[in-house]
Amino acid sequence: EGTAGLTVQACGWWRIGGNALMLSRRHTDATVDGNSFAWLGGSAVALWGWTDELSDGGVHGVDGTTGTFPRYTQILHNVFREIGVWEKQSSAFFQAKAAESFLKGNVVFNLARAGFNFVSRATVHRTCFCR
Repeated sequence: EGTAGLTVQACGWWRIGGNALMLSRRHTDATVDGNSFAWLGGSAVALWGWTDELSDGGVHGVDGTTGTFPRYTQILHNVFREIGVWEKQSSAFFQAKAAESFLKGNVVFNLARAGFNFVSRATVHRTCFCR
């Protein structure tokens, strides 16, 4: 939590019983580049922000004005395979309550479910897919 400019590069993530890498709450400009993810129990890379949906009785719903969510994350040139060995609702990349993620040059195969999973409940989400 709370990083700026984090880079995770050229790492191998194998046989992890749950999620490999999770960015929760506030992150800006994180880069996940050139990694290999294999035989994971859960998701390989997960982004999950935080919003206060209860203090005002739910009147404002999902409010991203506090900035406590991952933003400008780059997922580049990674290999994802055999993801979701234990958790079937997993994916290579998962994002909820995150904004302006950029994915390019990733290879995904042999998954139980979705390769890329985007959960969007607010207008704060904008994801760019480019080749």
